[in-house]
Amino acid sequence: MVKPPKTWDLLESLAESGHISFIDLSLAKMLLGYDENSASLESAAALICHLSLSARSGHLCVEVDEDLVLPDPLSTWNENRFSEQGLLQEEGAQALLNQVPAMIAKGASQIPTRLLTKVREDVNDIHAVQTPLCFMQNRFYFQRYWFYETVLLLHYKQFISKTPRITFDKPKMNERVKLLEHSKKLLPEQAKAILNACNYTLTIICGGPGTGKTHTAGVLICTIWDALDDVQQGKFEIALAAPTGKAAANLQKSLLRATEGIGKLANLQSKTLHALLGIKGSNNSVETKFLPHDLVIVDESSMVDVRLMAALFAAMKPGARLILLGDGHQLPSVEAGSLFADFVKCQSGGESSRVTSLHKCLRAELKGILDVATAINLGNDEEVIELFEQGVAGIERLSIQANPRTDAAIAREICSYAFGCYQMQDLEKLQPKELLNHFNSFRLLSALRKGTLGVEEINRSINQKVKAALLAKEASRGCDGTRYIAPIMLLKNDYRLELFNGEVGVLVRPLFREGLGDFDFSCGDYAIFMGKDGEIKKVPALLLPSFEFAYCLSVHKSQGSEFDHLLLLLPSGSECFGRELLYTAVTRARRKLTLWTEDSILKATVQRNNHRLSGIPKRLF
Repeated sequence: MVKPPKTWDLLESLAESGHISFIDLSLAKMLLGYDENSASLESAAALICHLSLSARSGHLCVEVDEDLVLPDPLSTWNENRFSEQGLLQEEGAQALLNQVPAMIAKGASQIPTRLLTKVREDVNDIHAVQTPLCFMQNRFYFQRYWFYETVLLLHYKQFISKTPRITFDKPKMNERVKLLEHSKKLLPEQAKAILNACNYTLTIICGGPGTGKTHTAGVLICTIWDALDDVQQGKFEIALAAPTGKAAANLQKSLLRATEGIGKLANLQSKTLHALLGIKGSNNSVETKFLPHDLVIVDESSMVDVRLMAALFAAMKPGARLILLGDGHQLPSVEAGSLFADFVKCQSGGESSRVTSLHKCLRAELKGILDVATAINLGNDEEVIELFEQGVAGIERLSIQANPRTDAAIAREICSYAFGCYQMQDLEKLQPKELLNHFNSFRLLSALRKGTLGVEEINRSINQKVKAALLAKEASRGCDGTRYIAPIMLLKNDYRLELFNGEVGVLVRPLFREGLGDFDFSCGDYAIFMGKDGEIKKVPALLLPSFEFAYCLSVHKSQGSEFDHLLLLLPSGSECFGRELLYTAVTRARRKLTLWTEDSILKATVQRNNHRLSGIPKRLF
């Protein structure tokens, strides 16, 4: 078959140089049709490519005005280059790229009517759009994301318009909360959050690490429980949930301390949101049965994407209470949307605000780390660098001596540093709980998965050093096999074994010897994890779901975890993820933060704010 001649020369060239994916271009060709007569549709194709690329970057829509396109194509297309070795020289590609914003603006009026439905801002009919694309005010959506956003807003508005089904005597509840505040069990801002939860169906509690979000939720549960009579307590249902299995397990551990010994509350079980809502596999449905629960608490809400958030609000029965906990400055969900940040923005301010922001850190050892986090949130790159230069307690820069300073030489030095932190003289003599604590005392994070300084290569290099050291020890002792110990992270859930994606444990191989592969397990090999009740869970290695070594974690995978000492790598390319990634990484450190990066990369990362676009703020008000 003869291929049609190129009629979208500019877009073809930018796909070849890696500024857009061929997936984006193929989608535009499929929707618009592509032949020798389609040259006039290249501007419309540019808009579709931008919408596709933006959706894969987490935006629900793109905004197009005569002189402004958001997200900015010059930055989005440049930073999403999919090929390091483009067929164009960089200068030539940039010259072509500079034409894209005007093309997109022109393309807004050239999308064929068979592909586009124009919808008014006040339309709430979730079936109003049956075409691939949708236009609302100045925003273009794919039908899928307009549908999810509209379903979410419809159920959100219905839910917050109701008053709680179970009400409390306000003066008595105020008195209860004041007593807790006077007895130093609550800070004033935490007390406000609890009163909000008593008065409204929706309460949002946001704050950074150490501000007591889950502590507040625990006191909230106990306060509401104490205000119920015996009959109400017998019928009152509580659900705890989080986006991932690891976050759900962490939530349950935290709340168990607050509810310990309080009858029914002592047996609360946390679930993933998918499990709570009955969503399985790739099921894209958001309409579901009402949950029977009167109080639903969701932790790590910043990680919830638009489809899951829509399903959650659709499932909330009228008059129930929903508490969303999270940190709006953290990385948003892997999938599209930054709903928690949108809700915080829309519901903040005024006497009837549903949002309580917790600002006071209750852990003194975090001060230096939190000063850095605050400067990052403000986009103050000079202050971030200055804090590291001042020698503030708990934060430091890692000095690399490698010469020449190639990525490979830097990686070798970093791996040697990390190897020294992970290994100790009598590691093999530690008990299971001591092993878990040892590996949680230090962790290496990288902003990237690929490349010499990415997660995969760093893990491979450290694992090689560990095995080489063990085999050398085996040879010196003249023994047949040695005890191999390594941190691992699970990549899949196994509900039968109560193991969850993202959970970190330790792999133990009592008789490791030369020639055995990383996954050539025998019956004596096992892994240990910390159970929800604080007890050690031992699982035969042969039964483990998919996992990877966890000497180094990606920042995305580290969400919901904390480590005493953290070494963060920000290689070139990290700046594309912006300050949200840097803030998330920095706040994983409990006591000490060590940073390796170049000043130029650190400045660019702090300066970049990767706010995701949606129509939610405009459609709510």
